[in-house]
Amino acid sequence: MAAWNIFTGIFFIVLGFLVKNFPLLIIDYRMMTKEQKKNADIEGLTRFLKRGLIATGVVIITGYILFRFLQMQHIANWIMLPVGLTGIMILVIVSPKYDHTK
Repeated sequence: MAAWNIFTGIFFIVLGFLVKNFPLLIIDYRMMTKEQKKNADIEGLTRFLKRGLIATGVVIITGYILFRFLQMQHIANWIMLPVGLTGIMILVIVSPKYDHTK
């Protein structure tokens, strides 16, 4: 189970860097018209998503290591599920504030 937690954390971190460099990975931005893209704050959105995804990945990895150190193996094995879902939910809920088309 250790490999999955570490892999998931690294995946979130890499995804954070990729979203910053390739904003077309964001499905809402890719689906926008040219007029909507002019009104979207893509720099702010990619910066926010990068920070959020990297923070989620770091919390998964450090949480796993911390709970393993504290000998709470069961919690350590499942840390990626609540942290990953919470991180993604926060990103999805807050990200529409960067769309100024409305």
